[in-house]
Amino acid sequence: MADQHAAEWAEYLAAGVGVGADAFDVAFAYYAPFLRRPRTVQSNDDRFDDPLAEQLLREWLDAMGAPAPVVQGGLTMPLRQTAAWVARKHSLDGRLTRLFIGVFFREVARYLRSAEAPWRAEAREEVATHVARHRTDVVVAHSLGTLVAYEALHAHPELQVPLLLTLDSPPHRLLTRALQQLLQLLV
Repeated sequence: MADQHAAEWAEYLAAGVGVGADAFDVAFAYYAPFLRRPRTVQSNDDRFDDPLAEQLLREWLDAMGAPAPVVQGGLTMPLRQTAAWVARKHSLDGRLTRLFIGVFFREVARYLRSAEAPWRAEAREEVATHVARHRTDVVVAHSLGTLVAYEALHAHPELQVPLLLTLDSPPHRLLTRALQQLLQLLV
């Protein structure tokens, strides 16, 4: 996966500036496997098994302007309704949107759950290893990767990366929570 993404990005960059892809040393730090764990959701796979993932999903939906969840007993909007709303709003495939939402929010919750968790350190080290190996001048990070890259660079000041470019960072509340955890470690 990492090699495929790196090759694609090298081609995009090369096409943008009119040179060959070999002119770029592009690496892709793929840390997602560290954040995956066996899922224990209800049999209909329609609810998160993780209260933090549900909270993050609700915050994201609020930021997107989603309608208020339909209360069904003690439960909130099922994942299928959430995915359907997002898919309709952005003209996306509903099945793929549901898969993305299910995977992404579980991974974000797992990463944020504990600043000392081994999988969080593994994700940061994966990024730091790539930065060190390629003597990186620019780190481009997207979504949760913006937080992982920031924490990796903070944990390794010797890396001295001149530019961290973040794209589509998680909502402010997610970053605030993560930065608070990071500050607690420093104090």
